[in-house]
Amino acid sequence: MNPVNQDTSIVREEPISWEEVCQIIKTNHLERLKRSKSKLAEYKRFKDYLKENNISSTAILLGDDLQWAKVDSNHQILETYLEARSDKLLRDPRDLKIIENRFPYNFESNISHLLVWTKVPIESDPTSPRGDISTYTRKLINKYIWNTFVKGLGIPESNIIWFRNWHALQSIRELSHIHVLIKDLSPEQLSRIKGTPGVPLSDDDYIELAQL
Repeated sequence: MNPVNQDTSIVREEPISWEEVCQIIKTNHLERLKRSKSKLAEYKRFKDYLKENNISSTAILLGDDLQWAKVDSNHQILETYLEARSDKLLRDPRDLKIIENRFPYNFESNISHLLVWTKVPIESDPTSPRGDISTYTRKLINKYIWNTFVKGLGIPESNIIWFRNWHALQSIRELSHIHVLIKDLSPEQLSRIKGTPGVPLSDDDYIELAQL
């Protein structure tokens, strides 16, 4: 029997509602976000395929999803384009890209799971035992989320929540990313934002946030 299907601690068959999603993230119990048994099995098959073909998940992410690397026909990385154009987080559009999560958690069907990848590291707060982010970094991300999704797409703030996994929960640590969950995202809104950098922070944004 497949061991993945036996481990009920990492699966959840009942879809997670928006209200529960918000509660989980606001209380920082990210370990409660789980995939369905079928999605976890799909994820395991994907990982097994990569292992059998000597392909790294980083090569798929950089070469296919983000197009931040050149790969050969066997998905071996030939060249990467990971040098950040700015030393400021969420500042330069060339350092950012929004994609969909290939293997989302088991959310209700009206919840979309996007990822914002950044070439500039999202540093952990050294005082946090869980490897969480600082208050200032949280302000920067909140402003980016507002610029991109609220002002940019017209999504109500109440329909958006985001998180960054603690260091211990990050599956790919070579690059930083933010999880963005959106309730009732329309196909048109998704097509407008997918594959773009969103709306980066401006110098004025940085000045404003430094004064708060």
